[in-house]
Amino acid sequence: MTGPAGRGTGARLLTNGAWNALSAAAAGAIAFLVVPLLLRRLGEAAYGVWVLIGSVFAYSVILHLGLSSAINRHIPVALAKGREDDVRRVVSTGTVFFAAVGGVVALATLVLWVGIARWFNVPVALVPAAREAVLVAGGLLAVTVVSQTFGAALSGYQRYDLSAIARIVMLLARGLAVWGLVRGEAGVVRVAWIFGLTELGVNLLQVGFGMRLMPPHVVAFRWFDRALLRDMLAYGGNTFLYSAGAVIAYKASEVVIGALGRSEEVARYSVAAAGVLTLSAIVESLSAAIKPAVSDLDAREEQSAIRDLSLVTQRFALLVILPSTAFLVLMGGAFLRLWTGLAEREVAVAMALVAVGQAFRLAQQSNFLVLVGKGEHRFFGQAVLGVGVSTVVLTAVAVGPLGLGIVGAGAASCLSWGVVAGLVIPAHVDARLGITGPERWQRVLRPAIVGCAPALALLAAWAWWRPPGSWLEIALVVAVIAAATALGAWRFALEPHERARLGSLVARRLGRAS
Repeated sequence: MTGPAGRGTGARLLTNGAWNALSAAAAGAIAFLVVPLLLRRLGEAAYGVWVLIGSVFAYSVILHLGLSSAINRHIPVALAKGREDDVRRVVSTGTVFFAAVGGVVALATLVLWVGIARWFNVPVALVPAAREAVLVAGGLLAVTVVSQTFGAALSGYQRYDLSAIARIVMLLARGLAVWGLVRGEAGVVRVAWIFGLTELGVNLLQVGFGMRLMPPHVVAFRWFDRALLRDMLAYGGNTFLYSAGAVIAYKASEVVIGALGRSEEVARYSVAAAGVLTLSAIVESLSAAIKPAVSDLDAREEQSAIRDLSLVTQRFALLVILPSTAFLVLMGGAFLRLWTGLAEREVAVAMALVAVGQAFRLAQQSNFLVLVGKGEHRFFGQAVLGVGVSTVVLTAVAVGPLGLGIVGAGAASCLSWGVVAGLVIPAHVDARLGITGPERWQRVLRPAIVGCAPALALLAAWAWWRPPGSWLEIALVVAVIAAATALGAWRFALEPHERARLGSLVARRLGRAS
């Protein structure tokens, strides 16, 4: 059995974070090219229908009941104890469970096929294509979910490089297929085939990698363990609440707009949120390796290291979140015009509102993963589920009776996340980890704000003086702000021992490369 490499936690986090960031960057780059391409070739109405279908199927994550998170925790614990049979039990039990989930997804697909034209404002001319796309996307998803266990197990092995390779290969295939095959409103069905097959391809590659990495005969019905399934579901129940709330909060706006508004508005809101979600994916990918690392530290009872990890990882996350969010707020309109041709002010305002709300959430992502790794994340699940419910209610009111459209939907998301992730969750995390407010301020918030201050001031002045009007100017802004953030972080945000350690790590990698 091959466990995590015998490297320090810090080195593993940096390496795994880099692979995750590469995967997220690839996803962002492909989305950057594919979204305007689909808008032009499908049209706003057809693209909005596809976004709506994707948003509905995104709720299938709720059916996982948090089991991926439980697998992600049980695998590193089994590896730390050197128990191969435990790995077999976890993988086999998870596979049986996800096979059942695939059956439920297939049934839900048939229900949506019957009701999509009744429940949502799909243009009459697009109803046949929408129904066929539902069958294609849902059928492929039902098959794909069966192999979900292996992706979670690879992260438990802390082999984020293999997961990243699988995703990057399929993302490239997706981009090429969209460019070569999608034309006209009927292209909605082809888009469903392309996205569905490439997601299946990701999982199949992960199965292949996992089979080579894990013990032989890792999937067999004789290793199915009902008691283990109950244990994993009990652990995953808390993550289920978080996942359910996050999916509702992410996708509720598009679904509500699809029910109360027009498909064109769904497309515009999706475009407004796309840049924000790319930032979210990058931050989440950089922090994804925290959870198995914490599980490993928790199994070794190194609580002091876990506490320090919470402080350090949030500070590093804020160094990405603060300047990126400021860019989307101050220059999002210019970016959207160049990217998609959408010049309506409401799209830029919606992007700014969604960006601020997501900044509050992303600032707590590392803390969530720390508590997940310790198995103490029930409160997170309840809090984020509350965000999801409040987002649905506020969006319905804003889009329906108030008629505020996508701006109202963005404001609903911003308000919900701001209250819960800005006030409620930080107080809970500090109480659980024994961190005081002054300590969090001194070790996290103050250095992150001071480190980003030069970049933020430069960005504000640039937006006021000369907003970018071309891709070259956008690239120049990004490069200058990234450099200013890096310099400010090195000088003001990193502690002396962190600068020494990071410098040593970079020197070793450069020496190894040469």
